[in-house]
Amino acid sequence: MPFYNLSKAELKSHQRKHRRGRIINQKEVYCIQCYPTDSIPADNIPDGFEKFWLWISIQYTAKQYTGATVAAFKVLKTEFFITTQLNTLVGITTKILQSIKFRQMNTSLLELSFYLHKLFELTNGFKSLPTNTQVTNAYQIFHNIPVSNNNANMNEGQMRDLMKLVWGADPTDTNNPRNVGNLLENTLNNNTNAITTALQNNLTAINALTTANQNRTTSKVVDVPFFYGHDDEDPYEWCQLFEAAFAANGWPDNRKIALAAGFLKEAARDWYEEDRGNINQWHIDANANNFDTRFINYFATAARRNQWTRELQNIKQGDNESVENYS
Repeated sequence: MPFYNLSKAELKSHQRKHRRGRIINQKEVYCIQCYPTDSIPADNIPDGFEKFWLWISIQYTAKQYTGATVAAFKVLKTEFFITTQLNTLVGITTKILQSIKFRQMNTSLLELSFYLHKLFELTNGFKSLPTNTQVTNAYQIFHNIPVSNNNANMNEGQMRDLMKLVWGADPTDTNNPRNVGNLLENTLNNNTNAITTALQNNLTAINALTTANQNRTTSKVVDVPFFYGHDDEDPYEWCQLFEAAFAANGWPDNRKIALAAGFLKEAARDWYEEDRGNINQWHIDANANNFDTRFINYFATAARRNQWTRELQNIKQGDNESVENYS
């Protein structure tokens, strides 16, 4: 599976709801449709995120992130240098990793969460890419391998001091976990509400940005002709013109039908007002409640099709008309 702690059945079920246009009651951090990235302004992407993404995409074959990834990384940037609560930081790094799609997952969530936490600290929030030495040291710490220092192995006291520095816990204290794996696991199991609250605040902000982006004043680079429903109008051609303008203008998908209806006049507008209850989307193959399907079926009557066929058959190339223009 390309996501941590997510089954194929869960992923397919969620994606199926989007495809069928169902209401999504529970947004998921891994879903780019729930948390789109293209609605996040550039100035709202935290410093260091690009270098973090470059590192994890190369080192761990990360393939795709969502708006929730950016939000969680922003929370980590805010919390990392002001909190001493390890469980809070591990919870945030876990959220980041669970929102990322990987090509392959050869490293456990627990281990990768540790590397993200440690390298975040060493690079001061990914202001620079992790060096080979930093990556090697993080690996050695996690696997309890003595870290070399000037070609000499650390002694027991140096290792204990290092563990205190990294985790704020003494690994020799019998009241605390004695290895990194157990320590990380305990922090995950004792996650605090602070993570959820902070992350939710950022996701709420992203949702607000997405809504504002979708409801913004519609820009218009390419114009769309009005359609009146006259006999000399071609509904096929009008749909093609609208599709081209829709793409060129970058209009939001959730307003496609409403925007199309805005260019209907007179008889065409009457048709829409009467038939709008039967229209659920612009187009899904083999679906009877498409806007374009019902629009074309209504205005491309048999008589009009016959008329267009006769007109096509009677077209002749003009004396001074090029083959290209005639075609």
